[in-house]
Amino acid sequence: MNMKIMIGGDDIISGNWVKYAFMERRNGNLYYFCSIPKYNGLIKRTILPDNFLYKEIPSYKYLVVEHIGAMGKIYETYRKIYQEIIPNTPYTPIKNIILHFEKYDYRFHWNRDNSVIEIWIPIQD
Repeated sequence: MNMKIMIGGDDIISGNWVKYAFMERRNGNLYYFCSIPKYNGLIKRTILPDNFLYKEIPSYKYLVVEHIGAMGKIYETYRKIYQEIIPNTPYTPIKNIILHFEKYDYRFHWNRDNSVIEIWIPIQD
């Protein structure tokens, strides 16, 4: 498992597409949502189908870790993030809105060893 760690908030995409997934906790339960971004100025009117949610993710400082490898190994990356990486930083995860979100772009290739998923964790100093 290879990982690349960075701290940031700017998100510049040079690929053809991007989608997201985010995890949140409600009433003691974990929920995982697949999502697509709403680009301000590019979409004049957004129509949400029935049973879809609109969720705005606040601007935070984020710890960004790249999961590099097959999708089936992403839980190893999460274990390392929450049990090894974060405890050895001065940062505290902010868990009141979302726990983290995953960013999938042109580098994502489901089960390839060179597939990349960015994991963004909101943090405070």
